[in-house]
Amino acid sequence: EFFVDYGYGFWSQRSKYRLGLRHELFDYHQLSFGGQVYRWTMTEDDWRCGRGENNLYALIAREDFRDYYEGEGGSLFLEQKFTYDHTLRLDYKFEELDFMPANPNLWSLFGGSKKFRTNFSSVAADYLSERLPDYKQDESTLRFGYTYDTSSDRFGELLRSGWVAELAFEHSSEALGSDFVFDRLLIELRRYQPLSYRQNLNLRLRYGSASGELPLHKHFYLGGIRTLRAFDIKEFYGSRMALANLEYVLDFPGTDIDIAVLFDLGKTGWESDFLTEGEWLADVGVGFSVGDIRAEFTRPINGNTNKIQFSILIGRSI
Repeated sequence: EFFVDYGYGFWSQRSKYRLGLRHELFDYHQLSFGGQVYRWTMTEDDWRCGRGENNLYALIAREDFRDYYEGEGGSLFLEQKFTYDHTLRLDYKFEELDFMPANPNLWSLFGGSKKFRTNFSSVAADYLSERLPDYKQDESTLRFGYTYDTSSDRFGELLRSGWVAELAFEHSSEALGSDFVFDRLLIELRRYQPLSYRQNLNLRLRYGSASGELPLHKHFYLGGIRTLRAFDIKEFYGSRMALANLEYVLDFPGTDIDIAVLFDLGKTGWESDFLTEGEWLADVGVGFSVGDIRAEFTRPINGNTNKIQFSILIGRSI
């Protein structure tokens, strides 16, 4: 399978492209391998908000939940599935980094006088200035990942009951041709637990830790949808992160409507003892869903604000 993508950024006046291939062997214990070369707009925020959902937000409400940078280079991967639930994956990536100063005045249908966020706008100005030279350097990483997923069937349909466990370890060093030296670990566990025919309890635990010299996109960020929902987008950041999301969901029989009670708890930090030092942040809220569309109203329990945050999501909240 070959693929080609091309785009042009009118504001940046730069062409973007991706050219790659992917090949699959076997049907059951599927082995996949491939690679690509590219100059593309990159992000580490797919887990927080998918591309299609984010583009819809940008078009309608002048809101962007993701930060971007430009990467030019190539990548290779090798992926092995064991049955349909277990996946091992190895990635190598080399890219030249470039900072993308976003245009806050882009058009949208609604949003009034609101402006788009600039990239990494939640980062303190002095720290942002300190890290900007990183985006004229080369980053090479070797990433090992393992996923266990029983939350959907073999056709991709989501199930009410299931587990998701993910482990990812990433290494960057001069031996790989990188200007950065860091190690980065990310662990996530999710459980979708039916309590009855119409009730579900859904839980996510997410932990991240990194050491070494990190470019901004390799930091951990919390705040906004699917993280600490009652706080501003990516308001909190650091080299370490812990997050828990919990929701109780009640379905209305014979409809596609449900109501959910939400709770989030999390924090970021810079030191290895961050879990026991400083304040944990928490919020509560309610959600109302019709099909795949959910409206959420959340409010902080602590922190520097008590305002109610309103969000609309497409798909699962956890």
